[in-house]
Amino acid sequence: MSAWGELNPGGRSGAAEALEGRPRREVLEQAAEWLALLSSGGATAEDHSRLAHWRAAHPTHENAWLRAQALLGTLEGLPPALARPSLGRTVSASRRNALKRLVLAALLAPGAVVLVREAPWQPWLAEYRSGTGELREVALRGGGLLTLDTASAANVQVEGQSCRIELVAGRVFVACPAGEAITLASAGGELRTWGASFSASLRDRATDVEVFDGRVALHPAQGVAQELAAGKAARLGAAGVEAPRDTAAAAAAAAWRQGMLVAEGMRLDVLLAELSRYRRGWLRCAPEVAALEVAGAFPLLDTDRALALLQASLPVRVRSVGPYWVQVAAA
Repeated sequence: MSAWGELNPGGRSGAAEALEGRPRREVLEQAAEWLALLSSGGATAEDHSRLAHWRAAHPTHENAWLRAQALLGTLEGLPPALARPSLGRTVSASRRNALKRLVLAALLAPGAVVLVREAPWQPWLAEYRSGTGELREVALRGGGLLTLDTASAANVQVEGQSCRIELVAGRVFVACPAGEAITLASAGGELRTWGASFSASLRDRATDVEVFDGRVALHPAQGVAQELAAGKAARLGAAGVEAPRDTAAAAAAAAWRQGMLVAEGMRLDVLLAELSRYRRGWLRCAPEVAALEVAGAFPLLDTDRALALLQASLPVRVRSVGPYWVQVAAA
């Protein structure tokens, strides 16, 4: 019999379960798996019937199921497609498994619910993800392009004649062909365009936006919408849009898409902070060299080479303890 049909796995009696008061791990695992299946949008009528049979088989099963349902409602920021499968979107098997693991962990340790809310768990469920030191490109409808920066995550959904992107983590570049409608939902509100290229970065519960071509309308959760033209940058927050400013040279600002960081008078600590996003482990800048100004182009996808270039061009020395602890200090 499959895990879905087991009414009392592990050979324990129903009386023993009832005496424990709290569902055993096996029962919680089953409840989490049932919840993940139903939240995936792929459950059949037979699945619903089997769930009803499982719930009625023992009070601890119903207890575990009710706890799992209540937990799902407490997970702040859960993507609507997971919380409301009736919208017709089917969740992939990998996202379903991630949801199952998340729910099970919180069921086994109720105090962990707070940690789940605060932890960066959402990228696990995202449709498209990039690892540390990886760039990933995703083709969009109508010839559009979505580029995910290092350690970034996004969901993409076609809605009628338009494309909707949900920025979950990190930074993305979006190229929208003329005549195509793209909406990007992110912290603070939405970005809407009908033919533009722009980048959006999640930072401190807001979204930094840079427009390279065309025009993008910024719609905050509260406040007045504002249009951003090419060559301008702004921060989109829940309370509104900060005053637009001139962005850096377009080529330099978008150089990360080619795996390069272009610096012109950039502080060394700022440059190293950016490099650290593409590198596993700990990369630290010693205070005595933090204010050194850096100019040049540095490879983001080969941070060892970038550090070697810094050591060759500045009065600094790169010190490391293994590959995961590196400090840049005075030579």
